[in-house]
Amino acid sequence: MATISPTSLRTARCLATIAFLAAFAALAPGAARAASPDAVQFDAGTTMPAGSSSGTTNLTTIPAGKRLVIQTINYYRHLAASGSIGQMLVTTTVNGSEVSYFVPEVPADGALYPTTTAAVTLYADPGTTPSIAFYRNGSLAGQEDCIAAVSGYYVTLK
Repeated sequence: MATISPTSLRTARCLATIAFLAAFAALAPGAARAASPDAVQFDAGTTMPAGSSSGTTNLTTIPAGKRLVIQTINYYRHLAASGSIGQMLVTTTVNGSEVSYFVPEVPADGALYPTTTAAVTLYADPGTTPSIAFYRNGSLAGQEDCIAAVSGYYVTLK
């Protein structure tokens, strides 16, 4: 009888989770609606080198005459070692005031691929560039790769 390596098992669990979330999203109310022409989605990533407890990346600069409304944030970390717990900090500027929002990570029970998805309502002014910072505590051994995906829409300002 063949055995499955721990790495293959983790990869299979990760793929199963992604498939489940995609199927669940398709069942969400309004999923069949056509996307607004102002619908947007971005992804951004960074690497935390060994010994570092954080990494920061920028999204995109918001076009003139538009305000970004962020509705969903998802992030994924590829851990160097289990035991590291993370969180994400999303920083936007609204009406000239910079505000940061913490998005905690759902514990992964020792898995090396924790993810978090959060339904939010965040805003970003025209001409500003929202940023995402990733943090970890616990083990700082090894490099960790972090990826965030953001979806929402633009509102045209008058």
